[in-house]
Amino acid sequence: MTEKIAKWLFLIALILSVYAYGFFSHRHHLFPADFVYFLHNGLNEALKLADDKLPFQYWETDKTQKIVNADPARMAPGLTLISRVGDKDKLIAEVIDADGSVIHHWSLDWFDIWPNATHLPDYLNPKEPPGSHIHGMVLLQDGSLVFNYDQLGMVRVDANSEVIWRLPYRTHHSLYQSEDGHLWVPGMITHEKPLEGLPFYQPNFDEYTILEVDPEDGEILQEISLHTLFQDNQLQGLLYLSSLGLHPESKGDTLHLNDIELFPEDMAPGFFEPGDIMLSLRNINTVLVFDTDNWQKKFVSIGPFVRQHDPDFIDGDTISIYDNNDSAPAESGVQSRILLQDAPSGEVSVAYTGNEQAPFFSFLLGKHEWQNNGNILISDSRNGRIIEVTPDGDIIWEYNNIVREGVVGFVETAQRLSAHFSPAFFSQLKKQDDSPSSSESASAN
Repeated sequence: MTEKIAKWLFLIALILSVYAYGFFSHRHHLFPADFVYFLHNGLNEALKLADDKLPFQYWETDKTQKIVNADPARMAPGLTLISRVGDKDKLIAEVIDADGSVIHHWSLDWFDIWPNATHLPDYLNPKEPPGSHIHGMVLLQDGSLVFNYDQLGMVRVDANSEVIWRLPYRTHHSLYQSEDGHLWVPGMITHEKPLEGLPFYQPNFDEYTILEVDPEDGEILQEISLHTLFQDNQLQGLLYLSSLGLHPESKGDTLHLNDIELFPEDMAPGFFEPGDIMLSLRNINTVLVFDTDNWQKKFVSIGPFVRQHDPDFIDGDTISIYDNNDSAPAESGVQSRILLQDAPSGEVSVAYTGNEQAPFFSFLLGKHEWQNNGNILISDSRNGRIIEVTPDGDIIWEYNNIVREGVVGFVETAQRLSAHFSPAFFSQLKKQDDSPSSSESASAN
């Protein structure tokens, strides 16, 4: 009996020891904690892929027409610039008219445009199409296009898709051009070692940056770390909102900066004014505004939205936010929303949302753009469509990125272009491209 008790005590002690070491190894990232974490995540991803009928960039649809509900008389004027994933994993930017006819086209295949991306580690370098997707773009006055390969880098191409320059920095998401012509874009650095000043940030983790870029040559004019910006503004608590456990340990994509925008100089000031910069942090459901004269915080909004994208300044006191509202499964009937928030009072109202008859739910991605006539142009990215809605909520134009029967591809961005970018403008570009002198391609950095 004594021997049996001793065996049981030994077994209990062994179990407790294994449990204690498991806790300790997880706490201090010793073997086999990271290995188990790797296997767990890998298994989950494999199960997801095995369960998906389509690659991630595609989605099932019951739509059969590219253009639906077109009412040109009520639409805001101008052509529309879009970025999308086409059939056979093609990355495309296009200018289309209200009928969906293609006025101009850029082919943006990663493997043609950036065949040797030496700034990326091997595990990030695309191995097969589409490689990435186009997330953020600006059409310059000469018809050249600046865009991000999401989390891989920024490129400027001419009207014929020939490279003018490349920026070997992991830019991503939105791309904003300020009145002085400079480009503002999120950047990211993945750290594989701890950083001084962030002892509870465990590798690997992403540090997000604000970049100001010269559009002429792709030179970085300014680089600001969000980690430093938050600590300098007594906002260090925001760095740990994604953490779990007894201590605010954080790793991976803690913040997910997905938008940068400056207050327009031609907009009447109010609570906001020229020199203010707005940031959107998806993973902590936060929108902030800083004064770029001293980089001090001016406005913080946390929580009226869930995994939001693309906040815009509407006037001196108001911002508009694309609220993905990923708060429940799609089959529950949850809807994404376009919100308006009054900065002085903090009050939030709904400018547009979907319903059972006209659903609108994109659990990720998405952009919106207010038009001068009060309409809103919305990229319903996950469902591969663009809609234009009136102030009364009527859908008066719908574009569906149908790549084959029953399947749509991502539509990341839609921008209504100014009168400068007319059909005649793009026709002239085509004539220049077809001329003998166009054989001289622009030099690439």
